[in-house]
Formats: sequence, structure tokens, C-alpha cells
Amino acid sequence: MNYEAYGTSEIGKRRLNNDRFKIDVERGIYIIADGVGGKPKAGEASQFAVEETYDTLMQKLAHQKPLDALFSAAQFMNEELRRINLKTPNKSTTTLDILVIQDETIYVGHTGDGRIYVLNPENRLARMTIDHANDDGLFARVGATEKVRFHIDSYPAKYFNPILMVTDGVYKCLSESEICEFLRSNERPEDTV
Repeated sequence: MNYEAYGTSEIGKRRLNNDRFKIDVERGIYIIADGVGGKPKAGEASQFAVEETYDTLMQKLAHQKPLDALFSAAQFMNEELRRINLKTPNKSTTTLDILVIQDETIYVGHTGDGRIYVLNPENRLARMTIDHANDDGLFARVGATEKVRFHIDSYPAKYFNPILMVTDGVYKCLSESEICEFLRSNERPEDTV
């Protein structure tokens, strides 16, 4: 399967934009992160998470199965961000969503409240992720605890197209029916976002 991808990020209603992303269509790697809490270092945490996760994932994919590589990369990123947080009074955490497409399979890794949406074979909106949040806020994110709660899964790629990765800034402004309509009506990635 051939994939096209497009990414954008807008500041929205906040003073700071803490969303970061990485797109590598050639290698089939897509990553988004959202620094938590609107703190001054949250954007740096999400940027660090995207860059380091990508680099680590590239190394791990050369020697591990994709699901193992996703999990290893997330755990390593968690350890690195916690190490940095121990040295600074401005502790930062971030959500992290990773999508890898290899050998006609979609591999998903997730912690936090970012979401990965797809149109399923019935042309209905479906979520590949489960929010790690409740009324008290996020209960899972990178850099917060010794071991990160990181959900991984795999899906046959032929059944899920298009795919949309978003942070909470999107789904808090648009209903899932609006997101579904955007995905159904736009053929090019840049028209959807």
C-alpha cells in the first residue's frame, strides 16, 4: 500500500503550542506528542519525546519485532524524560502516540489522551487508542512514573484508510461525527487537516 501523510499544528486557544509531530512516510513511522499541563517546558518535553522516540525506534526496528520496538522505545523515552526531570525544578511530561506501518500491518503505541482515528471497512469512524485520562486528568503519560503505561496493538493495514492522529486540541473542538465527515469527504491528507 502507498501512503500519503501531512501534518500541521496550530496554537488554538492556549498561549503555548505543546504539540509536536514527526512524519516519515518512507519508513512508515508517524509520531505525535503533546506536552502536558501548558507548562513552559511542556513543548520541550514533547519535542524531545518525538525526536528521541524516532531515533530509538529506528534502532529498535532493526533488531526487534515492531510491537516490541514500540514498547522498548516508549520505555526508553520514559526513562530519559524522568532522568531529565530529576535534574530540573520544571518537571514536564508528555503524551505519546506512535504509528508504524510495515509489511501491510499497522502497529500502534499509545499513552495519554492523543487519539488515532481510522475509517473502518464499514466507513465508520473507529479509534485505535483508548484515552488514559479521567476526570482527574491524565493517569498515563511519558515521564511521570517509573514505568509508563503504554498500550500497543496491531491491525491489518488494508482495512484502515485513512488514518488520523490528533491531540486533545482537535477532538475537544470537533465532535467525532465532524471528524468522521472530514475523513470521508477529503481524499488528500492536507485537505483533512
